[in-house]
Amino acid sequence: MNKFLNEPLLRLPNEAYLTSMVLMAPLLNFLAGISIDLYAPSLPAIAHYYAVSESMAKNTITITMLGFAFGCTLFGTLIDVLGRRKIILAALLVFILVSALAPFSENIYQLMIIRFIQGMVMSTASIGSRALVVDNFTDRRFSVVVLYTSMAYAMGPAIAPFIGGLLQYYFNWKANFIAYAIFGVILIIPFFVFVRETLKNPHPASLRYALLQYQKILTHRHFMAGVLILSGVLIEQMIYPTLGPFLVEKTLGFTPMVYGNTAFVVGVSYLCGTLVNRIFIHKITQRHLLYFGLCALSFATLLQLCFALVFLLNLFTVVFPLTLVGFSLGFIFPNVLGACLKFFPDCVGTASAVQAFALMVIGALGVFIMSCFSIHSLLQLSVIYILVVSLQLGVFFFGFRTAVSVE
Repeated sequence: MNKFLNEPLLRLPNEAYLTSMVLMAPLLNFLAGISIDLYAPSLPAIAHYYAVSESMAKNTITITMLGFAFGCTLFGTLIDVLGRRKIILAALLVFILVSALAPFSENIYQLMIIRFIQGMVMSTASIGSRALVVDNFTDRRFSVVVLYTSMAYAMGPAIAPFIGGLLQYYFNWKANFIAYAIFGVILIIPFFVFVRETLKNPHPASLRYALLQYQKILTHRHFMAGVLILSGVLIEQMIYPTLGPFLVEKTLGFTPMVYGNTAFVVGVSYLCGTLVNRIFIHKITQRHLLYFGLCALSFATLLQLCFALVFLLNLFTVVFPLTLVGFSLGFIFPNVLGACLKFFPDCVGTASAVQAFALMVIGALGVFIMSCFSIHSLLQLSVIYILVVSLQLGVFFFGFRTAVSVE
């Protein structure tokens, strides 16, 4: 049994294996990307099904993010101690099982428990994807695969609400969780067959050693500044999945499918940003790519404010500024992420865990605060973005700018 957990069924030649990792690492991060947004169009339907408030339905997202954060503290260290393969395999198996159980939840609290477990084990997919990239790639190829992995996560928010809207329209909210289980099965099979254990120097299973690693990471000024910037990106990406379904379906009176289509457009804009970033990554310095992303984000936020002050609320005034926001984030997230991962190559699992934990805790706090309010105007939406973007700009210029490569 231990052999099956540690060794793949088929051992590919090295170059073929690296090619498979270019696919497998992004697929793992894609699963993390859809773990929230797939069922976002169903939030109003879930609130109605369980006869609970909109706030309670939104908090199924909050609890997922908290589960993700808790999983980071547990699995980040285990990935560096026990290895990548067995931990990721176990997480995928649990994800499949709890996803299949979700449609049988008898009340919102049972669904929240399942969402917490889903978030917890999905932290392993996100952390594991980054660990596999650091283990297998170096130099320019490392930067490219990090970008692909980030793009895969971006495809989650782009594609998931579109699919989720269709599933909700033609079936019901339960179909989304069946889709989670199916994708988990599709992913676990090639992972079990092909992926090797890539941890060469396991860390000692020592609490003292783990605490020293966490201390080293948490006191790294540039790393923590990067984490704050990435947390802002996550909140910006979560605003529309959290508030959008109610704004589009309740305030504007459109169907879940319409919301799914608009979320698809917003998500694709992020993907387009990462693709353009990929084109210029070898031609323009990382710092200048980040400058462009931050300038584009600032412009999009000001445009959203102008729309709020001048025009009436409609799909165009809501979605168009958000597409520009998404495009700009495609430059910010992968470049900040890549810079942060390079700080701790000897303990990437733990560093990724700290990073993901902070992202999810801050993101969950942001979603919880948003869930306490009902947004009915574009001005209210604009104020949220202005606050988050202002904080990001301050952190970048005063805490992270000098850490970004100028080569």
